[in-house]
Amino acid sequence: MIHKSNKFYHHDDDEEDNLQIHHTVVQSITNRIRVMEPFYEELVPDLFGLDFIDTSCFSIENLVDRFQQFYYENEVIVPAVANSFAIKDYSLLGKLVDWSHKQTIELLENTLPETEWLPNWARGIVEDNNTRSDSSPKCERVYALAASVFGAGFGGSCWALVRKDEALSFLNQWRDAYEVKFPSQTCDPDNLPREFFIMRPGQGALSFG
Repeated sequence: MIHKSNKFYHHDDDEEDNLQIHHTVVQSITNRIRVMEPFYEELVPDLFGLDFIDTSCFSIENLVDRFQQFYYENEVIVPAVANSFAIKDYSLLGKLVDWSHKQTIELLENTLPETEWLPNWARGIVEDNNTRSDSSPKCERVYALAASVFGAGFGGSCWALVRKDEALSFLNQWRDAYEVKFPSQTCDPDNLPREFFIMRPGQGALSFG
């Protein structure tokens, strides 16, 4: 859970009040979820309509974590990211996406070491002096404006947002750092393809009518 002390987008008193309201809502609902704990094994299959769920594989706290991630992602982070694009506040954008990526790792727990590391390296959250390849051009390190994992979980892909004139340098640095950190011969015995490519973001969703 992101506490009030984490000033991701507290630009004014109104926004801080809004975030506090979200925290209050989350706390209220998580308390209600925890009330179910004595009846957890009986309730969960009925709630989800799945008789085959093995409740011994996850706890009530797992449900709390997943609810918190879902709520903050949809009700707080996504609208704030859209607003940060609209006002071209890329520093704020990066912090919000960092928060999203952190929640995916810590609350959903559906990342791999590779998909956890790639966005964090892109943003400079983790630095590793041993991830420079001898073939890497000796140019200034490029940091992504924002980066995160995405996909269905336990695999998937990662994206990073960089300025157009830095895209190629960043791609080469990101790929080379990854190859050093996770050598294909050691980390990928199946030798699956590793693809790094540049693309221009699309226009996004549109509403007609």
